[in-house]
Formats: sequence, C-alpha cells, structure tokens
Amino acid sequence: MRVKGDSDAVHLGLYLKEKLVTVISIFTDGKEAQFRKFATLEAYQGKGYGTLLLHLVMCELRENGYSRIWCNARKAKTGFYERFGLVCTPETFAKGGLEYVVMEWRSEN
Repeated sequence: MRVKGDSDAVHLGLYLKEKLVTVISIFTDGKEAQFRKFATLEAYQGKGYGTLLLHLVMCELRENGYSRIWCNARKAKTGFYERFGLVCTPETFAKGGLEYVVMEWRSEN
C-alpha cells in the first residue's frame, strides 16, 4: 500500500529466515515522527514480532531526539500502544467502519 510521503519515509521489516512477517513505516517532520502501515502477517500475530519491531523503533526515535511520536490507532488496540508509553489524545475519527484515536508519546523536554 502506497501513501503520500512514502518516498521520504523509512520502511522497516522484521524477517524470520527469509520471510517478511512484520512491517512499519516512519514518517518524520522536524522532531515529530509518525509510524504508519504497522502490520504483522496474521499467522505470526500474538508472537511478539510486532512488539519487538515497534520497541526498537520507539527506542531509536527517542534516542535520536524526536519530541513527539504518534500514530492513528484503532480504538480496540489502544492497550497495545499504551505499553510503549503512548497516550490517547482527544482526536478521534472513523475510517472504513473502524474507530481510530490519535495516540502519542511526548518527551519531557
């Protein structure tokens, strides 16, 4: 799936042997970073692969001085993102019959 800004984003994946099982794309603007297109193949979900990749991404972004890291999270998945220090903002929307909320982590500056 292609979205506006893909050519400027960083696209990462986690492979098991030679099989790509988890992907994430990072879009930056100044000291803000949004992760999008975060997905794990259904057969590999619940095994920690997405957690590992997102953990590495969050650590790298924080270490590189990003002051805000955010995503559009499905409301049903907010608990997953809270484990990484993201909190829900008041901004919500619906798309494709699903409810979303903007979640973010901010540095303490």
